[in-house]
Amino acid sequence: MAEVELGFNGMISGKLGDFVLYRVGGKTYLRKRPKRREKAPSEGQARQQSKLSGAMVMYRFVKQCKLKQVFAAWAKETGARSGYNLFLSKNMNAFGQNDYVDYSLLVAAGGSLQLPNELSYCGLEGNRAAFTWTDNTSGDTARSDDRMQAAVITEDEPYRIAVPEETAGLRLNGKGSVALPEGAWQTAHVYVFFSTADGSKHSPCVYFKIEKPQND
Repeated sequence: MAEVELGFNGMISGKLGDFVLYRVGGKTYLRKRPKRREKAPSEGQARQQSKLSGAMVMYRFVKQCKLKQVFAAWAKETGARSGYNLFLSKNMNAFGQNDYVDYSLLVAAGGSLQLPNELSYCGLEGNRAAFTWTDNTSGDTARSDDRMQAAVITEDEPYRIAVPEETAGLRLNGKGSVALPEGAWQTAHVYVFFSTADGSKHSPCVYFKIEKPQND
């Protein structure tokens, strides 16, 4: 919409979209209006944007594996709006500027299922990470057939989180293992949790930082 004003000396001026209309010396001119400079974000705003962006990037990989169902089930238990919103709220503080990720702060799973007692990392057996625990079967929140699960991130792909299919171990067994990715990585970030046999409930996760032996 155009806005036109007639000055006291007969000069015409006005606005037409992104242009300024003005008349000088019997001639009419159109000039594009200068764009307003947007205020640069503050340091705090930049940090928050980095946190949010990092969490959103990682959630793209969450959607491609079982963790999407894990967070959806957890959101249903807690009354959260969605698994997506729950993931962002739990994990934003793990991210920072310049692709910084504090993997010890990441929350890869959660829910009302109990973790077994004394969950520990025992070492690598080939390309598998071995774990032990104490069976604490007690009823609905800890069943003997609950399955060990794990989410894995390697330092060569810092945002890619995945749940390997080759994971073995039931709560009653007291031990289990997870297959780690092939490749030249040296550090793997592993988040162990448990799920019911039907996959409807899940436990919180425990974080382990695993270093590949240098001679591999």
